[in-house]
Amino acid sequence: FHNVTRLDLSYCIDITDQGIHALPGLTSLTMLKLDGCLRLGDAAMQSVGELQNLSCLSVAGCSRIAATGVSCLAGLTRMTDLNLEQLSRLSDDGLDCLKRLTRLTALNIGWCLVQDGSLEVLLAFGKLKSLTLSACPISDAGMPSLCRMDQLVALRMTGCKAGSESSLCALSALTRLQYLDISQCDNVSDNTLEGLRNLTELRALLLAHTQVTDSG
Repeated sequence: FHNVTRLDLSYCIDITDQGIHALPGLTSLTMLKLDGCLRLGDAAMQSVGELQNLSCLSVAGCSRIAATGVSCLAGLTRMTDLNLEQLSRLSDDGLDCLKRLTRLTALNIGWCLVQDGSLEVLLAFGKLKSLTLSACPISDAGMPSLCRMDQLVALRMTGCKAGSESSLCALSALTRLQYLDISQCDNVSDNTLEGLRNLTELRALLLAHTQVTDSG
C-alpha cells in the first residue's frame, strides 16, 4: 500500500500503539484519521510524527494522547488541517510545541484543557482560517489575543462559558468571519448581537441555547 495517500482508521478500537508503528512505511500518506481510537497514546504519535508528507491529521477523542504525544507532531511542517478535539489531557504546554506548523489553516482544539495562554500561542499561525475552541476554559483575559486573529473565516466557541458579554462583542474585530458559532455561551444576549453587527461577511451564525430574545 505504498501509494496510499489517504487513510481513515477512525473508531477501529482494537488498534494500539504497536499497530501504528507500521504507518511510517506509508511514505505517500497525506491524510490520516484516527478519531476514536481509544487505545492509542503518546507512543503512537511518535510514529505519526515520522509521516513527513502529512497535511491533514485527526485524532479526535483519543483521550490517552497528552502533551508528550502532541509534541511529536512538531516536525510535520506540511500540516494544514489538525484536529485535536477531545484530547482531555491537552493543555497550554501541549500547543506551545506546535509553533513550527506555520502552514496550518484549520485547527480544532475543542473540549481540551487549553486556556488563555494558548490563544497567545495561536498568533504564530498566521494562515489559520478555521479555529474551534468549543468548551475550552478560556476567559476574558484571552480574548484580546483571539481578536487579533483577523484572518479567521470560521470560529467555533460552542459552550465557552467564561467570556463576558463585552468580550464576546469584541469579536467584531474579526471582520472576515463567515461562520461564527457562539451557541451555548452563557453571556450571549441581544446586546452581543448589537456589538457584532459589523460582521457583514457572516453567512452562518449559531446562537442555540443563548439568551437572545425577540429584540435581538
